[in-house]
Amino acid sequence: MLVSLRWLRDYVDVPWTPAELAERLTSIGLEVKEMRELKPRFSGVVVGQVQELYRHPQADHLWIARVLVGEPGAAAKTVTLVTGATNLSVGDKVPVALPGAQLWGGATGEECVTIGPHEFVGVRSEGMLCSEAELQVGEDAGGIMILPSDVAIGQPLAEALALEDTILDLEIYANRADLTSVIGVAREVSALTGNPLRRPPLHLTVAGAGTSSAARPAPLPVAVDVQVQDPDLCPRYLATLALNVRVGPSPAWLASRLRAVGVRPINNVVDVTNFVMCETGQPLHAFDLRRIAQQTIIVRRAWAAEKLTTLDGQERELTPDMLVIADPEKALALAGVMGGLNSEIEADTTEVLLEAATFQAAIIRRGALSLGLRTEASARFEKGLDPNLPAVAAARALELLAQVAGASIPEGWVDRYPHPLRPWMIPFRPERINRLLGSDIPPAEMVAILQRLSFTVKMGPGATPQAPAAAAEASAVRGAGASSAAAAAGVVVVPTFRADVTREADLAEEIARFWGYDRLPETMPAGPTQPGGQSAGATLADRIRALLVSQGLSEVITYSFISPRCWDQLYLPPDHPWRRAIPIQNPLSDERSILRTCLLPGLLEVAVRNSNRQQEASWIFEIGTIFIPYELPLVRQPQERPHLGILLVGPADQASEAQDWSRRWPAADLFDLKGDLEQLFERLGAQASFEPVDGSMPFHPGRTMRLVAEGKELGIAGELHPDVLDAWELPGRTVVAELDLEQLFAVTHETRRSQPLPRFPSIRRDLALLVPTGLPAAQVVETIRQAAGLLLRSVRLFDVYEGPQVPAGHRSMAYALEFRADERTLRDEEVDGRIAEVEAALQAKNVQVRK
Repeated sequence: MLVSLRWLRDYVDVPWTPAELAERLTSIGLEVKEMRELKPRFSGVVVGQVQELYRHPQADHLWIARVLVGEPGAAAKTVTLVTGATNLSVGDKVPVALPGAQLWGGATGEECVTIGPHEFVGVRSEGMLCSEAELQVGEDAGGIMILPSDVAIGQPLAEALALEDTILDLEIYANRADLTSVIGVAREVSALTGNPLRRPPLHLTVAGAGTSSAARPAPLPVAVDVQVQDPDLCPRYLATLALNVRVGPSPAWLASRLRAVGVRPINNVVDVTNFVMCETGQPLHAFDLRRIAQQTIIVRRAWAAEKLTTLDGQERELTPDMLVIADPEKALALAGVMGGLNSEIEADTTEVLLEAATFQAAIIRRGALSLGLRTEASARFEKGLDPNLPAVAAARALELLAQVAGASIPEGWVDRYPHPLRPWMIPFRPERINRLLGSDIPPAEMVAILQRLSFTVKMGPGATPQAPAAAAEASAVRGAGASSAAAAAGVVVVPTFRADVTREADLAEEIARFWGYDRLPETMPAGPTQPGGQSAGATLADRIRALLVSQGLSEVITYSFISPRCWDQLYLPPDHPWRRAIPIQNPLSDERSILRTCLLPGLLEVAVRNSNRQQEASWIFEIGTIFIPYELPLVRQPQERPHLGILLVGPADQASEAQDWSRRWPAADLFDLKGDLEQLFERLGAQASFEPVDGSMPFHPGRTMRLVAEGKELGIAGELHPDVLDAWELPGRTVVAELDLEQLFAVTHETRRSQPLPRFPSIRRDLALLVPTGLPAAQVVETIRQAAGLLLRSVRLFDVYEGPQVPAGHRSMAYALEFRADERTLRDEEVDGRIAEVEAALQAKNVQVRK
């Protein structure tokens, strides 16, 4: 948020330089992101007034203006100026660049042009009339800049427009809606300096704000009705009137204030609403009353496909997730975001309905985001505004409209505020605050700090904490129990604009901010402590990451939001469990409209993106959360389960920087994936098996495995179906796996044991087998291990052959078996006996031993 130092000083005396102020604001948590000096990009330009205006006698496209100007220290004089602009009238006050004036600009912004006399078709022009763009005080280059009528003739333009200023760009956090205003920042500066806060005096009474404490509305002279269909979305709507309005340019002081903070002046009515928004933090909107059908305001949800042309000229299609201000016939404005073109203030507007309202933060944020329409108003409403602020802002705006637009302000208002929010009390115990901060701040200093921040402190036994007399949930959050009330040394009454202060710890933070964090002593934390650290599951997930990276895979992170179209691209049947996905209520696009129920779509998107960038090999994995609903639509929170997804496509050497020029690697297949998983399980201490299953979409038939360990199903692995590859436009054979990490964690028995080098030699025997094609190799290995006993140290498959020399329905598989004893040298007879047992066990499985 931009804050003008000139404007800030209207409300509080600042004893520091701009740099010192920026440093002190940052020290209390109000970060100054940037500080810049505003200086005019011209010199020698003064205020002039058009006395005469007539066409050039020899050029129809030019005008001759006789302009009254003045020079510093000299008497006023009239100069002749030639211009091509057509927006001038006699009596207009305009910027005049006299001979010798300098204007900076050009393509680089640093080129300097010196103005001198110039002859236009026989008429000598003694200077130049300037546009906003030429002076770099605005963007309008289509005509001469018309100045407010209250500026003095001959006054230097930089002085008349108050162009010399310092602008602070502040970072306002989401919980500090009170700081989205100049007065809010001034309150912080007042607390820092101890100088009093000067609030603008209010001479009108609107809904309790102003000089009178009475809040009973008087009837408006024009019958205006306000209907709020959903008070939860609009806790307060206050409507007032300004009559006999004269729309025109804003005075110089008002226009300069707005320009300083990046707001373009439009006309005096609109500028007043923008000024009050910047000053108080409460957005306002002015409607042309004659454009409101039946003089009735209705606050409602937008209808499906309802159209509204906003003030920027864009026709927008609305949805029921948006809130609109409407009349009985049409939508007039997108609530909290931008007004509609059909009710804007125009030059002939004389009756203005002024809106000051409070809207639910979430619906404003959703509407602004879905339309891509973030405005100064929506940025404030999104933070959650004080519902008591509209009355103050409305009273201030009406007074300014009377001042700058000649409006007459009738008594009365319409205020829909069914559940007023009142200040709440929280316990205040100085000794507890010092204990929280590890400090020794005097209680009197604490009270002074809180009072400077507009908190009311009540000390003594009669001070009892109370909950606010508003919503029940506020009572639960901000209220204090009887036990804390008894122990309290006092209470603090929290003003309603400080919604972020709900407990005693928040008071400690406020006190620490203004006492000075640098003044807090260095102390050790008191009370019982325990060492922090990751959970066992998070630690094991990190271990899996490290292992997979060491095996040549790269980790990716993808969105939890996916498109429902991905299920069709995977050719999933309608009843597939992956299709039971949770829809997002306010998706930014259809591509991110449901929560993922598996990791595969995200991995496929990465592989496709890589392929489109000529990186056809992708050996990747992701550890992420999937979301499984108990029921749809949701009644309770869904399951959030950690999963591991793996995808391999292309040769391994092309998927990493470690390429091997001495050999050509084959593309990834199911055996590569199985090998990676076996290595992972082995290093995690998980005894997992791979069981063939009949593959259904999205997997290739006959190339799918179920992963099982200790009776638990860990997940599935397989090769994707060719139709799926075509739908995703993948470059070649792709194998994937998805594992439930909670199940994997349950069967992981990772222990680190050191083993001595063998003292005795081993004996190796090879077995050549004819294995039925339907018998998994894992079962063959398991049979060998069980029959061979503890002397068998390793089993390795080193050859597989299927061809004419092998009987139909069989394949030749060769295994290397290594036997060794730890305490002695084995004899051949012992190993022969074990081999005989192995052969007998294999034959029982219909496996033939080839001699």
